[in-house]
Amino acid sequence: MKAVLLALLLTLVAGAQDLDGSKIFTTDTTPLEPGSFNLNFSYLTSNANSEFIGGGGRALLNGGRQSQLFNLSVGAGLAENLDVTITSGLNNLQDSLQGDPDEEEFSLGGGGARGSGLTNLNASFRWRFWQDEEEGRSLAFTAGPALNADLQRNGDNYQVNGSFLAWQQSLLFRQDFDPFVANLEVYYSFPIQPTDATFRQFSTNMGLGWNANDWLLPVVELNYSSVTPAMNDPIESLSVTGGLILKPTDFWQLSLGVQRSVAGRNIENYTSFTVGTSVSF
Repeated sequence: MKAVLLALLLTLVAGAQDLDGSKIFTTDTTPLEPGSFNLNFSYLTSNANSEFIGGGGRALLNGGRQSQLFNLSVGAGLAENLDVTITSGLNNLQDSLQGDPDEEEFSLGGGGARGSGLTNLNASFRWRFWQDEEEGRSLAFTAGPALNADLQRNGDNYQVNGSFLAWQQSLLFRQDFDPFVANLEVYYSFPIQPTDATFRQFSTNMGLGWNANDWLLPVVELNYSSVTPAMNDPIESLSVTGGLILKPTDFWQLSLGVQRSVAGRNIENYTSFTVGTSVSF
């Protein structure tokens, strides 16, 4: 029995030597190798029956809201420590609240409506500018343009109406302590030409992953996001994420996760489930 336990322990440790920093929502500092490519497709479904009101309290919705997001990203390694990723997607929204007869247009909080459309389109360059391999630490910076959907006030609610050009950037930090990898991401975007319909966004993600072996990576994350429309109150959300990243082969990866919002303002109290697949070549 002792021999079996020792063999299992050695397997876990041996599989964790080449540490992987992948997370569900937190970006890692590690760029793609020069000349390599990555294709990632993910699906996320979110449901809410309550909301966080302006003061931070909760209120039940007279119905429910659902979002289904299909996301596609393509990445390419450009040089040593430098890559680029282009991302967009399709979002399908359904609002089954009572008391709103308008079925032709979806607005956040509008009730009884549905709609679908393309999500934000962005290009992000990632540069890992510092790495201490001996201590297992690295820093990276991402930056690039984004075409964001704007937000306009419609009564007590927000609705999407057009798009605007923004600039986005983030600072990434990674710390390895075998067999675990911790990541921190701090993100900020702002409109190139601010108007009453544009918004600023700040978010921070913290993740911890366990390299159990070569193919199994359990992860937990803390995710905070704040969207500040130019003429309206901020939309804030604090969520907890748990999931598994599976790597059947060196070039194929699967991710499974669940996210639950625990606090917020002016936003629905969503529970989200996500599944994704990634192929490198």
